[in-house]
Amino acid sequence: MRLPGMKFAAVAACPVFGGKLASVDDATAKALPGVQQVVRLDDAVAVVADDTWAAKRGLAALDIRWDEGPNATLSTADIVQQLATASLKSGAVARKQGDAARAMAGAAQKVEAIYELPFLAHATMEPVNCTVHVRPDGCDIWVGTQVPTFTQNAAAKVTGLSKSKSGCTTICWAEASGGGSRWTSSPGPCKSPSRSTVRAGGVEREEDIQHDMYRPYYYDRIAAGLDAQGKPIAWTHRVTGSSIIARVSSELFPKNLRVIRALGLAASSPQ
Repeated sequence: MRLPGMKFAAVAACPVFGGKLASVDDATAKALPGVQQVVRLDDAVAVVADDTWAAKRGLAALDIRWDEGPNATLSTADIVQQLATASLKSGAVARKQGDAARAMAGAAQKVEAIYELPFLAHATMEPVNCTVHVRPDGCDIWVGTQVPTFTQNAAAKVTGLSKSKSGCTTICWAEASGGGSRWTSSPGPCKSPSRSTVRAGGVEREEDIQHDMYRPYYYDRIAAGLDAQGKPIAWTHRVTGSSIIARVSSELFPKNLRVIRALGLAASSPQ
């Protein structure tokens, strides 16, 4: 997007979920040509400049110290172990048909397998970005997003503008290259648009990959019972992983699983 008088922002976020910004020395960044402002957020820093290159240079010049918080030492191996342990426990039942346990006990052969799906970045063709124009009477946002309502809610919260007022927060759909659910999460620049500005915010490619809201890691434990002819007579499938739906609609869980079936996610399995 190119709008009259717009500025450009580049964002660096804390490298660990749950971490916070401890301190930042911005003296060198502010001295660079084109850099206009350094904005401090709870868990990120943004450099506002006259163009993208100046914003990128300003971001690189910052001396940032992070408080990485309780997840500072958390590793992928830790998460996988948690999932493996959880997969041995009972969980929410999506579907139960027949007596799988009894059939399994009488099977001539039992086959078990574990499948793991790793964390994956969505890696959109373009780095995540958006353009925000904030005025005293309204806020316009140009962004490619799957959830304009979430973006509208976030903008209303940050700016203090009422959603009930006509035109106070307008989402202008922007062409995006895809990337699936990467656009479900509001881009960082939407966190703190200031009044009376037109601002285009972007996340550097390395920041985008590191801070993608990754597709979650899943740990699937599958077992099948076979008869004497090798035909399946029973199977169980336990799916263990983070719930994307629970993250965005936590009030729906663990009340029931109707929403799962509605989205076609239910499997013919006891877990």
